Amino acid sequence: ENVENELKRLQDTHAELDNVSGRPVKDSDYVILDFEAFLDGIPVKGSKSVNQPVVIGSGTFVKEFEEGLIGMNKEEEKDIKVSFASDFNNKEIAGKDVVFKVRIKEIKEKRLLELDDKFAKEIGRCETIKEFREKIRENLDKNERLNADARLKGEIIDKLIELNPFEPTKVLVESQMDFMVNNAKRDMMYQKSDEDKSDIDIKNLREGFRGSATKIVAGELILEEISKKEVVEVTDDDIDAEVKRIAFLRNEPVNVLKENMRKSGTLERLTSQIKRDKILNVLTNKFKIKEAFVDKSEIV
Repeated sequence: ENVENELKRLQDTHAELDNVSGRPVKDSDYVILDFEAFLDGIPVKGSKSVNQPVVIGSGTFVKEFEEGLIGMNKEEEKDIKVSFASDFNNKEIAGKDVVFKVRIKEIKEKRLLELDDKFAKEIGRCETIKEFREKIRENLDKNERLNADARLKGEIIDKLIELNPFEPTKVLVESQMDFMVNNAKRDMMYQKSDEDKSDIDIKNLREGFRGSATKIVAGELILEEISKKEVVEVTDDDIDAEVKRIAFLRNEPVNVLKENMRKSGTLERLTSQIKRDKILNVLTNKFKIKEAFVDKSEIV
């Protein structure tokens, strides 16, 4: 079942988009449009968007907006009224009725590729769909093991912190908070539409990370002390292997990714992460933790 679900996800991800003519927008269509929001007849700052893609029913935009697009034809213009909740992140329009002036520029619909040997070659780099299914099964099993390993190591760190309580220095905690904020900002910039990007509350976002950052730093310091007693070495081969793994996941050239990581200081953090995992592997072996297979529903 999990294999088939993953195949369907890949099939949906790699679906072709065909132009639609002769009918209006319907649910699940991929629409390209221009819009701008108006409050009491005055344009809302930063709300104008050109060639904005919207998948109807995806929930990317508020429900009233997406539903208002259904039934519109290509090149049609329309005013869509949206009532925003009082806790909406944009305070200017929170709790108010806003009118979106919309023009549909393109209507497209998904065409799913057949799950056949051609799909396996193009998407999975396998000769047959049977081979691709087996590859997916192996990857799912590997991910389950990695997730279980991550949970176990997290529990070990929690126990170490419990047994060795102390307060990490403010400088280290603040540095970790900065790192977490930068990662969160990058993720949100990808996920948010243009009109939302300026609404990220950095101060509250940063403070929200304080507890996690303190825990991470405490764990790192304890593991660093343990590494002085355990022989743990991070080799160039270890680093290269991890960079290659990340490059494969991101579909980036290895040498370009490694150079960018070096310039941004991420390579140093990666080295620390590898060392951390090696120390935790030593601790896991010392604790003689036994492996047991359980149904996924039992641990979720």
